[in-house]
Amino acid sequence: MANAYKSMKEQFVSNHSGGSVTEINLVTSIAPSMARQQDRTNKLTGPKAAYLLWAALQSRHLLFQKQSPAALLADFFINVGGLLLSLTLYSSMPGTLLALFIGPAILILALPATREATTKTTVLKKVETQKSDMPDYPRRPFLTAYRGGMLVITSIAILAVDFNVFLRRFAKVETWGTSLMDVGVGSFVFAAGLASSKSFSQNHPDSALSRSLPERFIQSIKQSLPLLILGVVRLISVKNLDYAEHVSEYGVHWNFFFTLAFLPVALCFLQPMIKALPGMSHGYMGLMLASVYEMALQTTHLKSWILIAPRTSIISQNKEGIFSCVGYLAIFLLGIETGSIVLPRRLPRAGLLYKILRSTGSQVESSRIIFLASIGFLCLTYSMLLLPFYAPRLFPWLSIPVSRRLANLPYVLWIGAYNTGQLLMFALVESLVFPSVYKASNATQEKQAIGIATSTILDDYNSGGLIIFLLANLGTGVVNLSIDTLKVRNLEATAILTIYMAILTVLARLCRGIKLKL
Repeated sequence: MANAYKSMKEQFVSNHSGGSVTEINLVTSIAPSMARQQDRTNKLTGPKAAYLLWAALQSRHLLFQKQSPAALLADFFINVGGLLLSLTLYSSMPGTLLALFIGPAILILALPATREATTKTTVLKKVETQKSDMPDYPRRPFLTAYRGGMLVITSIAILAVDFNVFLRRFAKVETWGTSLMDVGVGSFVFAAGLASSKSFSQNHPDSALSRSLPERFIQSIKQSLPLLILGVVRLISVKNLDYAEHVSEYGVHWNFFFTLAFLPVALCFLQPMIKALPGMSHGYMGLMLASVYEMALQTTHLKSWILIAPRTSIISQNKEGIFSCVGYLAIFLLGIETGSIVLPRRLPRAGLLYKILRSTGSQVESSRIIFLASIGFLCLTYSMLLLPFYAPRLFPWLSIPVSRRLANLPYVLWIGAYNTGQLLMFALVESLVFPSVYKASNATQEKQAIGIATSTILDDYNSGGLIIFLLANLGTGVVNLSIDTLKVRNLEATAILTIYMAILTVLARLCRGIKLKL
């Protein structure tokens, strides 16, 4: 890149103060809002609009069952196109896009289903089959929708941020505040922890807890090595191509792949402590780690050193990336804790909560209610812990703003509250629209119900994981090196983003068999 253009690109994505948490929740639920900065503590209670419309069409008409080209195209425009429009052309049009998705969904759900859909989505009469043939860790369609949707919006945002059609308050903040892209990186780590939680369950046959420390260390190195290589490749590419960089994001040499590579190795050494301490869990450890880190930021010179110290050594040149790893590790642990609740079939008996809800209906219905209540309890816990940081009049000593750059305690709590809230919304849609997922009496019925309730497009993104993230980064680089994104008009930018996401969606389908995970 020419120096002048490179400088313009760097300024375009720098020195932003973000927007409100309300707006972030609304935009990621395809309901844009012009919410003011001070409305930060409000939360969206409605379900994801695109997923609700997809679920309504599938449950009432089995529109996506045959996976024909037309069905896949419709799936793409609903689950990918809807999010793309919410970040671009409709980002400042409150209510319009929401009505286009929610309105038809409510109408479709209110009308009778087709005979074929009624037959396939209704649980068949119980057969003489033991439930023991049903896996302890079933596929969860709402988790597929959550993780797939998160990867879709992340893939869109990392390229859209380079165009004028993407509002500047959605771009990553410089130091303090919240934005759509700030929640994206944290959510990626949270989702990775959630997917990894099965490996740390004592009931899982391949549990990491059954291995010795040297064995776990070797396994963590194997998991981190591909990410470390990707980080080095990205570093060399950026430097050799003279690509635009936002140095204060992670540092001079650090990038997000190095942060991801750090997590498995760090968890390897934390695991014995979690196992040895009575009553300790991944969630408690995550909160403790974030709290100790926050105390260090507030009571020592660490915060000022990270933010304003000159970059004179290899450590100081990458201080943001190195020290934010503590916060991202805490988020990863919160993800693992959440996964221990939402992944297994047999839910943890939640003490008093379980006893109270036990009388609400049949055993199956009671389990479903406890399942939803457990996710809601996690979301409420993180939200209540976060609230004092947003109430300076009541808690003046806790008036600490969110900082993705530092990955401080408020940021960790915000990511936990946001993602558990998203999970709750997806789970509510699944529970209401696809109840057969919870009522199947044998493995065959359950497999059929799960297949009906799973979006093919979102399943492709979910299965790709880190591969999709890597391809999205490569695609972003290709577009930026080929086009002067700062001069592209909004409609043209949206067209480019649509083509980019269409190509990425095709690649997601082709890469389903390739596994690269934390």
